[in-house]
Amino acid sequence: MESMRWSDWWLRLEAEFVLPSWSCHGPEHWRSVERNAIVLARETPGADLEVARAFALFHDSQRQDDGWDEEHGPRAADFVELHRAEIPLRDDQIEVLVCACRGHTGSPPSEDPTIGVCWDADRLDFDRFRHNKPRAEYMSTDLAKRLALEGDDTRKKVRRMLWEHARNGGLRV
Repeated sequence: MESMRWSDWWLRLEAEFVLPSWSCHGPEHWRSVERNAIVLARETPGADLEVARAFALFHDSQRQDDGWDEEHGPRAADFVELHRAEIPLRDDQIEVLVCACRGHTGSPPSEDPTIGVCWDADRLDFDRFRHNKPRAEYMSTDLAKRLALEGDDTRKKVRRMLWEHARNGGLRV
C-alpha cells in the first residue's frame, strides 16, 4: 500500500474526528501542538521532528470524549499501527510514534528526546484552558521547562519563536 501525503492525513483525520469541530482536543489543538513540536525539536538534540509533527496529528485524533478519555492514547497508537503502511515514516519512526501516542496522558517526563518533545508539545498547550497553565515538573525538554516556568502566553511565545526561525531562514514548515 502506498503512503498518504501529510496534507491528506490532516484532511482525513479532521473529517473522521468524532467530536465537534470546536473540540478543545480537535484540529486547532493538533496545529498548536505541531507548532510547539517544531520549536521544541529544533532546540532538543536528538529529537526527530518528523515523528513529533506526526504525533501532533495523531495523538488526540481518536478521542471519543473531551472529558477524561483514558483510552484515547492507546486508540491513537492502535490506529497508527493499523495504518503504518500508509504513514510516510520509517518503521523505527512508527515505533516511536506509537510509544508517544500510547503514553502521552499521565506519563512522567521522558528521557527520550523525541518522546519528550511530543509530550511537551502537547502539555505546553494546556493554556488553551485559560485556568490551566503548563507546569514545568511535567516537562521533559529544557525549553518546555523554561517556557512553563515563565508562564504568560505560551502560545504567543511559540508563535514568535517560529517567526524568528522562519525570518532567519532556518525553518521549513
